[in-house]
Amino acid sequence: IGTKTYNLTGIYRDTLKTIANCDSIVITNLIVNKRFNNIQNVSICPNGSYSIGTKTYNSAGIYKDTLKTINNCDSIITTNLSIQNAFIRTQNINLCNGEFIRINNKNYNQTGIYRDTFRTIQGCDSIVITDLIINPIINKNQNFTICSGNSINVGLKTYNSTGIYRDTLKTINNCDSILMTNLIVLGPLSKNQNLSICEGDFIRIGNKTYNLTGIYRDTLKTNTNCDSIITTNLIVNNKFNKTQNISICPNSFYLINNKNYNQIGIYKDTLKTINNCDSIITTNLSVYPQFSETRAISICAGELITVNNRIYNQTGIYKDTLRTINNCDSILITNLIVNPVINKNQSFTICAGNSIIVNNKTYNLSGIYRDTLKTINNCDSILITNLTVLPPLSISRNLSICEGDFIRIGTKTYNQTGIYRDTLKTITNCDSILI
Repeated sequence: IGTKTYNLTGIYRDTLKTIANCDSIVITNLIVNKRFNNIQNVSICPNGSYSIGTKTYNSAGIYKDTLKTINNCDSIITTNLSIQNAFIRTQNINLCNGEFIRINNKNYNQTGIYRDTFRTIQGCDSIVITDLIINPIINKNQNFTICSGNSINVGLKTYNSTGIYRDTLKTINNCDSILMTNLIVLGPLSKNQNLSICEGDFIRIGNKTYNLTGIYRDTLKTNTNCDSIITTNLIVNNKFNKTQNISICPNSFYLINNKNYNQIGIYKDTLKTINNCDSIITTNLSVYPQFSETRAISICAGELITVNNRIYNQTGIYKDTLRTINNCDSILITNLIVNPVINKNQSFTICAGNSIIVNNKTYNLSGIYRDTLKTINNCDSILITNLTVLPPLSISRNLSICEGDFIRIGTKTYNQTGIYRDTLKTITNCDSILI
């Protein structure tokens, strides 16, 4: 510019002369664009190509091309071109029944060989060959019987109770194996037995022998080889020697061991007890005497007596057969007398203020009274009392006499003017008031 030369990027200010010889200020913003030397490594797929500029390459090699940049400067590009190998991969897959594998958006769940084409990261074909095997799921049932206190192991679990158990295990191919276990746990067989034997006998349990009363506990083996606990309550019954005193009624008998005895004496019999052991019974037999009794009984009319569930209410002699305390016949003769009940009436007249006493009762008012007394035979005697109570007689009278005269009332004499009150006796000997 003017007389100056610039070849580096920068801003430059120059003063030049115009055609009119005036100063002209020229400001130059200079950019110096680079010439590029670029090396690139390029890989292409088999049967592919790579283009640069106006040239296309499809063989491996090193290629050098001169291109123009955007600023029209030369750019040297060196291309190291390589051809990629075709990518083929084979894989072996084992799955369990019910599972699947997804390859290239496809689901496979059947045993077979599958071929799938993919694109590599460079956009080339990649062949994947899959050898797929579908392994079955195994279902198995098993039955076990064990004794109480023992257990079985299934996988990592231990079972010791009766039940049905479902376990999921892994096969050699790592697939589920469903194992159903039906477990029966036999409890210790516990048995209680009550046994009785006679004195001198014994029982055998296992390899033990017992002949004394007691409770014994033995552990035996069942046919399944489990423990069987047998508790034995053993009673050793004695052989009895018994003497008994028996009394019977006349004309009866005593039965023992299918024998009848009806005479006084001592009898010896051998019987079996309720436990089937020998029992020697000695019987001392006696015969009760027969009783007969006569009695005299008096009752009142309207009463009754009961003898041997029979009712008597009339005078007479009655004969009854009863049972004694020993349950023998007893003849009871009853001489029954029925005494009559006496009915009597009585009348009384008394003065007011007096009273009468009947059967410890006091009466002082007119009326009819009924009292029940006891006769000499202790029977009821009905006494009816008709009582009349006479009231006191009261009489008032006016008398006049001459001077020197008098009047006599009862045993008294009056000769003075006045009012006199005298009590006299009536014909019934009651008080009579005279005024």
